[in-house]
Amino acid sequence: MMKFELGLEEPDPKRAHRSALTIAGSYIAGGMIPLFPYFFASSVRSGLMVSVVVTLFALFAFGYVKGSFTVKKPIRSAWQTLVVGGWRQGGILSGQTRWAGGLAMMNESNQELLDELARLRRRVIELERALREKESIASDFAERNRVEDELAASRAILEATAESLPFDFWAIGPDVGT
Repeated sequence: MMKFELGLEEPDPKRAHRSALTIAGSYIAGGMIPLFPYFFASSVRSGLMVSVVVTLFALFAFGYVKGSFTVKKPIRSAWQTLVVGGWRQGGILSGQTRWAGGLAMMNESNQELLDELARLRRRVIELERALREKESIASDFAERNRVEDELAASRAILEATAESLPFDFWAIGPDVGT
């Protein structure tokens, strides 16, 4: 078939590794063509539209190059490749469109969820701040209670000591005038 229909000679078996690497590189490069617009698009839908145009243009260009090397009818080959590849791409695209539409709806829904999450985070920060203030106040109250208890204990010791003295003892505070 290669020799009679396409006018090509059978490949040299010694070039198998090189041919395999060439085909692998071509698949990777060809696979990047429809993906490339998504890297620069602002949304999934715009990436999808640019991807369709770029892919159809690439199909036409590849068909033209293929036709130049094989059947010497590059325009016909370009149109055939465009129609067959476009038809195949259309089948894939119908699934991508449904997927992209769902993704766009998910993105809108995700934005609402992200907004709600941000609101909840702000609320948690407010509550944590209020809790720290209340803990500070509570620790101030606890410290005050501890100091009052120590003061009451010291006062009780002082009174007990003053009562146990064998002589009369009066204490005058600083607020008593002379």
